[in-house]
Amino acid sequence: MSYLNNLFSLEGKNILVTGGAKGLGYMMADCLVKAGANVIIASRSEEDCEKAATDLGAFGSCTAISADLSSSEGIAALADGVKSNFSALHVLINNSGRTWGAS
Repeated sequence: MSYLNNLFSLEGKNILVTGGAKGLGYMMADCLVKAGANVIIASRSEEDCEKAATDLGAFGSCTAISADLSSSEGIAALADGVKSNFSALHVLINNSGRTWGAS
């Protein structure tokens, strides 16, 4: 069992979860933080992102970066934020998106 724990361990891994302040992204970030990963969550809403990072930070390492990924500027800001926090990124969870109830 020790081999499997090491093989699948997220301890110390650097992980970015876009759309990580709410819903499924928040749930994924929660599990990743509790598994020992260093997590950055990104969200358009700075307020929601900061609150989620504070809540998740009670369980481990979680950093908030507010960025609107629908623009080139927002994408560049997120990339710069990740670079300033991590020397490497091990996992990217591209969860950003929005539904609007249309068919």
